[in-house]
Amino acid sequence: MKKILGAFFYFVLINGVVWGHILLPFPQDIKVLLKEYSHSVNEFGNLLIDCEKVDATTLLHLRKIKESIATNWNKRGIIISIPISEGGLGSAIEDIGFELYVLDSTDKKISYIFRNNRDIPNIRAGYTAGSIFIYRYHPVTKKKELLVLNEYDKEFLTVPAGCSARGELMIDTVLRETVEEVGIHLTKKDIHLAFVNNKAYQKDGVNFVNMGFETMLAEEVDVQVDHNEVLDYAWVELSKLKDKDFTLFGKKLFSLYYDFLFEEKVPGRLISIADNHMAVSVK
Repeated sequence: MKKILGAFFYFVLINGVVWGHILLPFPQDIKVLLKEYSHSVNEFGNLLIDCEKVDATTLLHLRKIKESIATNWNKRGIIISIPISEGGLGSAIEDIGFELYVLDSTDKKISYIFRNNRDIPNIRAGYTAGSIFIYRYHPVTKKKELLVLNEYDKEFLTVPAGCSARGELMIDTVLRETVEEVGIHLTKKDIHLAFVNNKAYQKDGVNFVNMGFETMLAEEVDVQVDHNEVLDYAWVELSKLKDKDFTLFGKKLFSLYYDFLFEEKVPGRLISIADNHMAVSVK
């Protein structure tokens, strides 16, 4: 009998989900789908799934897994993690019943959760981010240029930016992301605050604050992009960016960045406003 019980618990340990102090096996349909992903079960019995990419097949699998868990394992949650580079598909993940859970800028991951009627603490009451406008004067033409990025998951041209790690100041976020994304090392003395953008996501009550910084490079630097996040980069004359129809890599400059760069700069100037969003210049 001991051998039989031992074999049973070994089987459910590698094929099951925790229920109280007992491990219950996954339904067969879930076991087949989970073979496609790195997954585990945490000490609270919640299923953790790590998705390296998000496409139509992934979304179909996640929908089926969620529906099966909801039917067979009440009050057992699902937490899925995706790379930040896949974050552009976050809305599609929310559409199948998950919600944003946490952004981890250290591991470059975004997590979404399906609580399944379980009281899982909300650990993402708000988050912060930082972005930076890096300027230079062209070595030959002497015209002022801005470093812009073409990122995988963005529909517009961006600048180095990223979400803050837990307990990280936004100025430190900017310094870290600048090294990670474009290989440029700056110090706090090199940069200054340019604008503050505050946005509340009405769907789940998350508050987002982004601080924008600026710096003018004193010498030429070797830009080395992180190709896990950035497809390409370019130095672009501000005079060209001022044309709202200007495109590069098939994209236009992010509208908030455009408004900051080319609208009248007055301290406290309102850059843009909507029902759940406000950006203010501090220059």
